[in-house]
Amino acid sequence: MDIEVNLLVWNEIKEHILSSDRTEASEDFVRVLVEHGADINDIAEYAIDSDIKKALLEYGDLEEHHQEEEYY
Repeated sequence: MDIEVNLLVWNEIKEHILSSDRTEASEDFVRVLVEHGADINDIAEYAIDSDIKKALLEYGDLEEHHQEEEYY
């Protein structure tokens, strides 16, 4: 799975999601990536979007160095 491409897709479609719905949408997006074989730490490595980063922190199982990064 190419995490970078998936995150680029997120960056393109998020502008079409109401800001009030982005938190839930980003959590669902991360869940779908993980359910289809993406490693949560790989997602964290390439994530540049604050909504995805927050969703990753909520998802759990991040390696310690990703948890310590300033995501906000």
